[in-house]
Amino acid sequence: MLNKIKGNINLKKDIHVQNCKFEIICFSVITLFSYLWWIINFNQYANYQNIKGQETLLSMFVFISIIFFSYFLILFNDRNEIRNIELFISIVLALIVRLVLGILFYGHPIDINCYLAWMNAAANDLFNIYEKEMFIDYLPGYLIALSLFKKISVMLSLNVPDILIVKLPNIISDIILGLLVIKIKRKMQLNIYRKDILILLFNPLFIILSAIWGQSDSFVIMLFALVLYCLLFNFDILAGFTIAYLFFTKPQFALYFILIVIYWLFNILKKTQIKQMYSQIFAFFVTSFLMYLVFMPNREILWLIKLFWKIANEYPYYSVNAFNIYFVFNLNWVKIKDKFNYLGYILLVTIYFLILISIVTVNSKKNCRDERINIFKTILRGGLIISVFSFSCMPSMHERYLIFGTLFLMLLYVIENSVEYLLKLLILSLLSFMNIAKVLLLSFSNNYFIYRDYSNMLVALFIIIFMLLTFYYLFSEIVFEKVKMYLPYILKYTKFKKTD
Repeated sequence: MLNKIKGNINLKKDIHVQNCKFEIICFSVITLFSYLWWIINFNQYANYQNIKGQETLLSMFVFISIIFFSYFLILFNDRNEIRNIELFISIVLALIVRLVLGILFYGHPIDINCYLAWMNAAANDLFNIYEKEMFIDYLPGYLIALSLFKKISVMLSLNVPDILIVKLPNIISDIILGLLVIKIKRKMQLNIYRKDILILLFNPLFIILSAIWGQSDSFVIMLFALVLYCLLFNFDILAGFTIAYLFFTKPQFALYFILIVIYWLFNILKKTQIKQMYSQIFAFFVTSFLMYLVFMPNREILWLIKLFWKIANEYPYYSVNAFNIYFVFNLNWVKIKDKFNYLGYILLVTIYFLILISIVTVNSKKNCRDERINIFKTILRGGLIISVFSFSCMPSMHERYLIFGTLFLMLLYVIENSVEYLLKLLILSLLSFMNIAKVLLLSFSNNYFIYRDYSNMLVALFIIIFMLLTFYYLFSEIVFEKVKMYLPYILKYTKFKKTD
């Protein structure tokens, strides 16, 4: 018997070693491909005699970022806990790195020019901004942030360039996001390691978006993380307020707002946490109503619906530089012929339905320590599926929209305390980073169209493969576990019927 037990232990060790070797080989292939991709797309700009050139600086940053990803993908076993002083130094250093890059780079020309115009207009007359005769396709949430930072710099007479002010909401949001995730890990009574801090605070994906590009995505992701934090730890009023504010900030949040509605309905129908749910819903509707009234232009009742419709129809293309299935089929910036992509929407509704089934049945699992946390995990897994699916298969996707998936993976890693999710986070961050870096590079020369070459098509294929594997693993958890759970009862019932 003892020999048999030793044999089983040795077999498990051999399987673990084989799995580790396979993972290292896969990650080595991914990082090798990343360096080759950099050589094809960025090596021509690595002219160190022109060190002040935007393209050269970006080329250097991308190369350093690939080294960062390579290190953590292949040498990810560091389990050293971080001390408080190290955490403080990391936060300060992460902020300094972003501020320096924010000054060195102008950013994406179209986005930065729009933000500068909107910031100055909002700082002078925020609540009447939609009545002004200027192009504006943003919801008021982000305009409030731009206006606030501009007013603070004026009030304090700070000599800060406007180019940095428009990036500050996102730069600070990056730091707050890292602190929120650390706070969640501490509340879950989990150890915080040095690698966690490096990946959370120095992830090149977030740095390139907030400090170099200057996009609003970091601000949105931080708000979304705050929503999930409040839902998990029952900060009900703040949760409702933040959900409403986020709804008035980014139209893409509507994809994930459905998950929150499912969460509300499930708890109300099941009569659990009713007081908390009603508090969240009340705060959401009150905040939404106030923001709707405050920003209503010229008493136009349907202004928000018209703005949503305008934003939705602004890019009627299969892909807007997103490395997805449409990019693979050479449909980048090609107008959508059909009015609606019925197949994509049908699959999206199916995903919501499967997530609902999983939430409804999650409390049926035996030995469930905390039903609410398990429901929350299901919502995070569902959000991850929606993120990678919508980016890969839905039309009109921009190059940046995979960032929502990185948030869900980040939180799944913290709550599950699983290295597997950390590795998935790194891979998805790397793939999204490559897409964004290529688009940003071309924008410096006022080129906003990416042709389908082999290197970028391979990145798109890797993203599609990531989506398919995510579907397989997560739906095996969501669906197949339920089948295993109920299969004995089904077999017992059918057997009973036959005996009758």
